[in-house]
Amino acid sequence: MRFTLLTLGIFVLLLSGIATECMANSKFNAQRSSRHADAQMAYKMSHSRDVAITLSGTTPLHNWTMSAHGLMGGAEMTLCPDNRLLYITALTFSLPVRNLKGQSAGMDNDSYKALKADRYPEIVFQLTSATIEPLGDHRYVITALGNLTVAGIMRAVSMTMDAQIVSDGSIIFTGAQKLKMSDYNVERPSILFGALRAGDEMTLTYTLIFIK
Repeated sequence: MRFTLLTLGIFVLLLSGIATECMANSKFNAQRSSRHADAQMAYKMSHSRDVAITLSGTTPLHNWTMSAHGLMGGAEMTLCPDNRLLYITALTFSLPVRNLKGQSAGMDNDSYKALKADRYPEIVFQLTSATIEPLGDHRYVITALGNLTVAGIMRAVSMTMDAQIVSDGSIIFTGAQKLKMSDYNVERPSILFGALRAGDEMTLTYTLIFIK
């Protein structure tokens, strides 16, 4: 009987200890979640001239490049008190198509026509999810899944971004994304009555700066 009571007492103490530990962990998790919620911040796109997007590709005669400034966008990100990046819950950017400028006005107009700028004046990316790989020294590799809309056609894309948190609290994203004009029903610009056409593949290179 004594052995049974002793065993029962030990069992009760064990249960009590486990319950206390669970409560402590729950309290810690709640506090941690609260801190994370407090640390979630809204960001907007900087007006810096360093914010830029470049579209580039090839033709049988030469390579072509068009660059643009004046992007718009926003993001919601969660940082630790020591400025470590924890979560990216939202990120979007849009580029007015007519902000793109190339080597000549003729090329610009052909590109605006191919991108259907009159009907679809913006190229837009909207994040659906993101994973973050810390590299140290406030640098990260971001795998950003989202929807990219070009010429009115939306496609799911996976973009690999390099991210850096700088001393003033702003966050810089850089990267390059391969695209195909045919995926967005964009007619490839041509010369000599269609005898020479631009290559189907183009590269979108970007520098995005988000500030609080």
